[in-house]
Amino acid sequence: MTSFGQLVVSNGNDDGPNSLRDAVAQANTLTGVNTITFNGNFVITLTSGEIEITEDIIITGNGTTGTIIDGASNNARLFNITGGASSTITMITFRNAIEAGDGGAIALSNAGLITISDCDFTNNTAGGSGGGGAIASTDSDLTIMSSSFIGNAATGAGGSGGAVYQATSGLLTIEGSLFSENTAIRAGGAVEVDSNGDIIFNNLVFDTNTAGPSPGNGGAFHITGEANSTITGGSANNNIAANEGGGFWNGTGLMTISDVDFENNSANGDDNGASGGGAIFNEGGDITIDAASRIVGNFATGGTSGSGGGVLVAGGSFAATGTEIVSNF
Repeated sequence: MTSFGQLVVSNGNDDGPNSLRDAVAQANTLTGVNTITFNGNFVITLTSGEIEITEDIIITGNGTTGTIIDGASNNARLFNITGGASSTITMITFRNAIEAGDGGAIALSNAGLITISDCDFTNNTAGGSGGGGAIASTDSDLTIMSSSFIGNAATGAGGSGGAVYQATSGLLTIEGSLFSENTAIRAGGAVEVDSNGDIIFNNLVFDTNTAGPSPGNGGAFHITGEANSTITGGSANNNIAANEGGGFWNGTGLMTISDVDFENNSANGDDNGASGGGAIFNEGGDITIDAASRIVGNFATGGTSGSGGGVLVAGGSFAATGTEIVSNF
């Protein structure tokens, strides 16, 4: 992006001259890509609804302790990016947002290329049928880098993606980020993809995320449908699925995993013999694991039907090369 104009936030209130809301409203009326920076450190508590972004914009905070946008549990998301707008958002904390629909902190709908880097998302909640406790992206290309997602939740009856929910289409790329203690009612304790777009994960840490109670698949990561994924580096540890895939749950696409550790994940299963997959569950796609990955000390439990303490292949294919698969129960 090439910046055309710069707007400076010097008012930490929800609205008024030189507030963040005012700066975004101005940027929405200007041509080109406009930049918003902050003249000082602020905790900005939004009390009058979401901030809508409809034009290309770059928002650069003063670090995750210097620029904090707080929803104060006021039943509204923080940012809504629409209309083909491309945005880059860096060095900001988004916290305590509660949204009845999808995307507790940020919603993207028919947006352009969205890049989020060096941001923290904490304690955000989405109650919609899709989900995305922190971020929901529909028909948009989303890149997330060097960010953390802690304690976010998708609480709707069909809520998926406790932290991130990607729907319909668009490329999802996440690099160097942490997902911890996120929860989803349906599937994908941390990340849910219900899309035909490609998925690229590099060096992610999934720790202590939970999917459930119903159906409770993919404690860390869940793919509904045919999306292809490439996952390199990082770990998935201590995640829990109420039913299938304590770590990852793959739909019908190609999943390629390299140099990833899976440890102490659990799939609690039900009374169906096809339930389980303590680390990984494959519904009907093709999974290839290589390059020094480890699947160690994972569990499939639940009545008498828990199957595949490490991996359960319900359909499709599974091939592992150079992978340690031991002590799974």
